[in-house]
Amino acid sequence: MAWRIADNIVRGEIDNQTPGLVQGKIWLAGREVPLALKLSGNGHKDLAGCKLTFSNPAPKMDPGLSLNPSQTGAVGDMTAARKVRVIDNLDYEALKNDQPFSEHTANALYLEWFSDTNGRVVIESTDYEVEIGEPAWRLSSEDEARQLEANAEAMQSFMDRITESFDPREEAAYNGDPKNEFEWELFLRASDRRSTKLGELLEKYSDHPDRDRLIARGMGWKEIEEMLDAQAESSEEEEDDQDLELEEPDEEEIARAERPIRHPLVKRIIDRSVELSRLTENQRDEDIDEMLGAYMVVGPKIAGALTIGDHDLGPDLNMFGLVVAKLKRAVGELSRALTAANRLRDSKRDLPFSIDEWITEMLQTRQEILALMDDFRKRME
Repeated sequence: MAWRIADNIVRGEIDNQTPGLVQGKIWLAGREVPLALKLSGNGHKDLAGCKLTFSNPAPKMDPGLSLNPSQTGAVGDMTAARKVRVIDNLDYEALKNDQPFSEHTANALYLEWFSDTNGRVVIESTDYEVEIGEPAWRLSSEDEARQLEANAEAMQSFMDRITESFDPREEAAYNGDPKNEFEWELFLRASDRRSTKLGELLEKYSDHPDRDRLIARGMGWKEIEEMLDAQAESSEEEEDDQDLELEEPDEEEIARAERPIRHPLVKRIIDRSVELSRLTENQRDEDIDEMLGAYMVVGPKIAGALTIGDHDLGPDLNMFGLVVAKLKRAVGELSRALTAANRLRDSKRDLPFSIDEWITEMLQTRQEILALMDDFRKRME
């Protein structure tokens, strides 16, 4: 979805000293020619009229970053005062034992624009060294409101372009009644696109006062948007001081919904994921990153599949096809981890762990997932 390039930046400058125009240059690690920005719009109040310079103390090169050197388009949200939560120290033992982390709130530099060639581009960091010059002009309250509305329209236009790329077969499965594991796979692909789209909207509008309405509009949920409008009108006309009588939730249903999947395969993979994270925390390698990233999502994907299969489905055996489709996805991620692990083995790189042992374990895990899939296929029969 969005290009998130904060880690790859060496330094940059953003100039909004001309009203309605943001220009700038951004230097990326490993690239001699900087990105040249020429965008319509203004930054938020703290950056409007100003020249901003920033630098990254620890840039990382990404050979796969294929942004067009000429970035023309529209400004999104641009501010140096976005409030974010920051985890102080990531403790793998605490993660393994489900212990809470210490965290604090910090200001983040947040620069967003909608490129004509690359779509949405986002820079967000609390680690940059930032300098903001004196404003050449100031944004009025009316201009600020218009700019925020323009930002929302630019985001909506970006979301609309994503929607246009949906596969009609997948949409038919999503809006229909999947009968088997193959139709469920199409359903899941359509669901993935919606989840990604929703994630983009949640990330962008997480702290916005009109968050729910903007998200509903972006997702195309007209009924929800209309409901929110009606609620807003009702609250303006009269104060609602009546206590709502809420139905007491069924404790058995709560316990059932919150019941964790304790399948030994899931527990083993999650524990081993934490171990692999610890072993590779000081290693910087694309293959290691891919192996770790893919392996870490296998356990949650299996747990998600078994959560469906663990419920009493009654006559609705079509859901077993969904379980198999979800388990296939776990196999896909495991295969991606195995491919990266094999590349590591072929490179004969000196590693702080035995890559052969991890490959053997992944192959065994794949066989266990395939056995689970066969079991659910038999239940469908």
